Amino acid sequence: MLEAVGRALLTGLAQGAMIALVALGYTMVYGVLKLINFAHSEIFMMGAYAGLFAILALGGAANPTVAAVVGTVLAMAAASLLGITVERVAYRPLRRGTGASGAARGNARITPLVTALGSSVLLQNLAQLLFTARYRSYPQLFSHTRIIIFFVALAVMAGLQLLIRRTWLGKAMRALSANLEAARLMGIRTGRVIAATFAIGSALAALGAVLYCLDQSQVYPTMGS
Repeated sequence: MLEAVGRALLTGLAQGAMIALVALGYTMVYGVLKLINFAHSEIFMMGAYAGLFAILALGGAANPTVAAVVGTVLAMAAASLLGITVERVAYRPLRRGTGASGAARGNARITPLVTALGSSVLLQNLAQLLFTARYRSYPQLFSHTRIIIFFVALAVMAGLQLLIRRTWLGKAMRALSANLEAARLMGIRTGRVIAATFAIGSALAALGAVLYCLDQSQVYPTMGS
């Protein structure tokens, strides 16, 4: 009985840790831009694919530690580049030319929302075109995956807390969250800070995706939904 409760508790902690990593990346973008980034789920999915291909290329179960660490880092880097690309191509043009009228403010809220939905659909269909709809499984790298997931997630959350509270970039993010225009007037390069926010948020999504797939899921184009 106690063993079953312990396994259920470990499963819950591991799954909660993975969800927390994805949610942190999602809320970072919302906190800075007040944008509901629906494309975040597809960056999660693309990060899972990037992690799978990187881990297999590095030897998979034949070289588990190197494959897991380096493969995860490569997946995070690929997701960061994708997040920056989505921000630059889809969202950044919408931030230019927003006026002060009521209609402009209304459009400033609705247009990014529709764009986010369009970006999500585009990335999902792109994944189906590139990778097909076939389900793909991660190799089994470790025997105690859920314990590793929990402690990795805790370490990353602690590092993110230090980044937000103790670094110039973190202070700039908090300044943009409070008032973007005031932060720009104070000399903060808001474009770079927003791009960094998308990069970090996307990297967290990829980390959560790799951990999730190592533990309990296959990879497929609609997994972000």
